[in-house]
Amino acid sequence: MPESARAQTVPAAASSTSPRVVLAQRQPVPRRLLPRLTTSPTSTATSTFSGKGYLNAYYNGHKDGCLISAGTWYTTGSCATYTATASGRHSTPRFIQVLFGWLTRSPLGSGFTLSSSKGSCGIVSGAFTCGSGVSATVFNAVSGKLAYNGASTFYASAVPTGSAQATVYTSSKTYSVSFQWQAI
Repeated sequence: MPESARAQTVPAAASSTSPRVVLAQRQPVPRRLLPRLTTSPTSTATSTFSGKGYLNAYYNGHKDGCLISAGTWYTTGSCATYTATASGRHSTPRFIQVLFGWLTRSPLGSGFTLSSSKGSCGIVSGAFTCGSGVSATVFNAVSGKLAYNGASTFYASAVPTGSAQATVYTSSKTYSVSFQWQAI
C-alpha cells in the first residue's frame, strides 16, 4: 500500500468468519507539493501602464532615448506622449501561462493597448508601429517594462544616433533594448 494512504481494517459483517475489508484513506497532499497561487507578471500591467506617459528606452542598462510617435526609437529630441488603456483581453495566451505555471487571481483581461498621436500601436510584421491603420496590439508589463507576449526585450538593427531613428522589433536583431513607462 502506498505511503500516502493509511489503512483501516473494518469487519465486513458481525461473523468472525467474514472476510475483512481494508479501506484506504487518502492523506492530505503536503503544501509544498501544491501549485502556488501567485499573481502573474502581467496582472499589474494596467496599474503600471495607465493614462499618459513616455516610453523611455534602456540600452545596456542605461536610459538612452525613447519612442517617438511612429513607434521608432529616437535618442535626441522630444519623446512622444503615449496613452495606455486597459484591455479586456490578455496578452499572454492561457496555454503559455499554464506551461510556465502562472496562476492568476485576476481575470485574463490584464493587458493594455497603446496609442500615440499617430494612432493605435501594434506589432506589424514583427515591428512596433503606431499609425491610423494599425490594429491595436495587447501589451503587458514585466517588472515595469513594456512586454509583448511576456517578453520585455525588444530589438533594433542599429542604435540610433543624432537624427537617426531605429525600428523596434520583437525578434532578435543585433541590439537589445527595453522600454520603461514614465507617467506624465
